Amino acid sequence: MVSGMRKAGFPQKLGTWWICLASVCLACIISTQAPSDSGGGDVHARADTAYAAEANGASNSTAPGAKDRTTIDSLVRNWLRVPTLEHSVVGVEVMALPSGKIMYSYNGSKRFTPASTAKAITTACAYDLLGPNYTYKTTVIAEGTLSNTILHGNLVVIPSQDPTLTKGQLQELIKEAVQQTARIDGKSPISQIDGQVKVARQSNLDSGFHQSWLVEDWGRYWMPVASNLVVDENIANSGDLKLLDNYRIIEAANTHGALFDMLLSAPDGPSWVYIDRANRALFAYKPHNPKAPKEPSYAVANPDDYNLALIEWMVRRHGIRIVGQQINFTGKENVYQLAQHSSKPLAEILKTCLHESDNLYAQEILRTLGLHSLAQSKEKEQAAQGNGGTASSGDIPLEDRGILEISRWLTKIGVPGQEIILFDGCGLCRKDGVSPHALNIIMKHMAGEKVNGGYLGLLKANDESGTGKGAYRYKTGTMDSIRAMSGVLTTAGGENLAVTVIVNGHTPSVRNLRIAVSALISQLRVLKHIGDGPYKEAPGAADDPSITTSTHEGVVMDTQALVRKAKPARHSKGRRRRH
Repeated sequence: MVSGMRKAGFPQKLGTWWICLASVCLACIISTQAPSDSGGGDVHARADTAYAAEANGASNSTAPGAKDRTTIDSLVRNWLRVPTLEHSVVGVEVMALPSGKIMYSYNGSKRFTPASTAKAITTACAYDLLGPNYTYKTTVIAEGTLSNTILHGNLVVIPSQDPTLTKGQLQELIKEAVQQTARIDGKSPISQIDGQVKVARQSNLDSGFHQSWLVEDWGRYWMPVASNLVVDENIANSGDLKLLDNYRIIEAANTHGALFDMLLSAPDGPSWVYIDRANRALFAYKPHNPKAPKEPSYAVANPDDYNLALIEWMVRRHGIRIVGQQINFTGKENVYQLAQHSSKPLAEILKTCLHESDNLYAQEILRTLGLHSLAQSKEKEQAAQGNGGTASSGDIPLEDRGILEISRWLTKIGVPGQEIILFDGCGLCRKDGVSPHALNIIMKHMAGEKVNGGYLGLLKANDESGTGKGAYRYKTGTMDSIRAMSGVLTTAGGENLAVTVIVNGHTPSVRNLRIAVSALISQLRVLKHIGDGPYKEAPGAADDPSITTSTHEGVVMDTQALVRKAKPARHSKGRRRRH
């Protein structure tokens, strides 16, 4: 099934109405009266009856407040009996924070396909290793010699894996670089490049589109191809293609392959563009169904080559001739840094990735971790060579380097090695396997000892602590038959829990499972106290028995008066009066 929901985890906004609906549904289940059962009956009715009996078991006592007493074990075990989950595979774990004490675990150490909750792993690792203030820096350099406005060498763009770079920002970067060439020798900007315009590549083995992803994900807006240089999230429209005026646009009639031809026959089929630089051609593929959009957006199939052509177009706009010679350097030529673009701080990029569940962002962040690992490997190699030894980091794709970097980080923070298997950074691969326990350990680590770690502020949040319903900061994951949610929950009583729920093997329908998972979260959020010790309401709480009268009259406060300073008293210069 092709589903646009792959772009983001559920729900888009865990709004108040979802929680209210979930709570009502769960309350209805708990309060259901057991129907007569003569040995047959509907299995859902029997499950609801068991759920109701278990939930109501704690309400037999007549002691004050007894009806509110239950256990986390009963609460979660009753939830597992919801008919919605009957034919699905469920994993759930509740962990106390910051202690890490496991309060309930059902298949908690088993691996599940995590969907977009895998992004929580990638982004948490990046936040921890690179820091929230890390910025991507895309640089333009000139290598060679400059004489009389002619660059005998190459103009090179050094990418940084920045997923946020736009075409407008790239144009400004190229403009600044061209202007800076005039300051090298105090003359006019360059008018000719004898060599080539290039995009530096950190690895020659990168594919950008993981071989384990489904074919239905190809050519889709929710999963553009990752690359060293990303421009406009590697999505192009018809107007963008026409900018490359020295390339022929060829609307491909077919793909010469039955599989993709079948996909292109659908009204919501994929659209992609492939650039052939050798033959100066752009092959545009789009659905040929009459109901398909006439001017779709195209996923760029080979973005490093396409974006290079875009840079060449930008350079020519400044009246610069690109000769295109292959110039061999001896290593003694000059290198001039001309311009540099800095991205927003990493924390903001991670927040966008988490909130929008952006797959390209996650893959580029994974590649960034790979680049970080590569830089460390090169430093070790140089140190080894300096000590007379030899070392080789090898040519490994950045995605694979990123996975290795995450693996080392997971080991460092105490995640059991067999509880996570990752093939990508976004969770689109169905071969990924993650346990609820592993996600909870990650949440515990990112929360810190005071459960106020900066990373938690990047997660989506549903905060109703003002109404006694606690708060939940979370990441969701959704694919066909897969639903997941992981985050840090603060109860109505102010206690903190890491809660992860993953459901695999469900029906493609989202609504009923969304309600069911939200119901469990809403029940945990309203916990006032955890433990067997005595509980006493805080003075002045809504149900404090000491409050005998409260008319709830509305008032208007002059809050400025609370901070307004009184004018100093003025004394006359004459003799003070005696009283």
